[in-house]
Amino acid sequence: MKVSPIHQLLLLSFTILSIVFSVTTASKVEFSYIDDKGPQFWHLLENSSLLCLKGRRQSPINIDVLEPKIRSIRPSDVRVKNIDEAELAHIVTTLEVAPGKEEEGEEGRGEKFLPAQFEIGGEAFNLLQFHFHTPSEHRVNGVHHDVEMHMVFKDRKERISVVAVFFDIGSIKDNEFLKSVLIKEIPRPNGSTKLCNIPLKKLFEDINYIQNAFTYLGSLTTPPCTEGVRWWVNDKHVQYISSGQYRRLKNTIGNFYVEISKKAYRKLSDSQDINAGIIAGLYDNVPATVSKSRG
Repeated sequence: MKVSPIHQLLLLSFTILSIVFSVTTASKVEFSYIDDKGPQFWHLLENSSLLCLKGRRQSPINIDVLEPKIRSIRPSDVRVKNIDEAELAHIVTTLEVAPGKEEEGEEGRGEKFLPAQFEIGGEAFNLLQFHFHTPSEHRVNGVHHDVEMHMVFKDRKERISVVAVFFDIGSIKDNEFLKSVLIKEIPRPNGSTKLCNIPLKKLFEDINYIQNAFTYLGSLTTPPCTEGVRWWVNDKHVQYISSGQYRRLKNTIGNFYVEISKKAYRKLSDSQDINAGIIAGLYDNVPATVSKSRG
């Protein structure tokens, strides 16, 4: 039986929506960057997924500055306040900042968010947490930045959107935002402590409220590697930190990144990244023409 283009589009929309909605429902996976729980074994770990090995829209990627950039799509109604109080957790390979245990959640849901929000296609995404990687996971022209911060946002339908910010050594003075996180007494691995007065609003000003970001549809960068994550990579607004801050962060969380061979260097023009987001209802201002994915 021949399937009409409309039915094909609806079927693809349903499939992609299912992927997007499942991002946060997967169980946590115990993983590492080395030994028998390292990246080459991620797809074999309990609660993980074959996507870590065979996914077609995996993150991170390499951003080729000679390729056409998708910057006409932007989040709207960006709202942000400074963080009065939060919790800093040392999760072995990263430092994560999230709402403190005593913070009140969103009315009626018990959900906890940090004070930042934006909209995509009329849906509000709230800041769940942010964390750091050294060196960067995404690359620009094949080159890592010194640090990459991921701000993880979630909407009421459990869809995930991540804002990536690069940091490089290039300042004699400490970066004020990072200074508020790299406090004198950083907790030991698996420990946590309270943070106060994080200048989040200034950081959003410095990245122009995500209005010049490179955007694509990718995945979680760690197991279970779930796809359907909308990324905003702020490659045009690199933040500068002192060498001392970089050394302290690297010595705290290590120097880990994943070599994903061809998947890390896939070209967005060869995939459904942008169109998948449109079909899934995340955007409505770009023509929805679907190209064949070659991974």
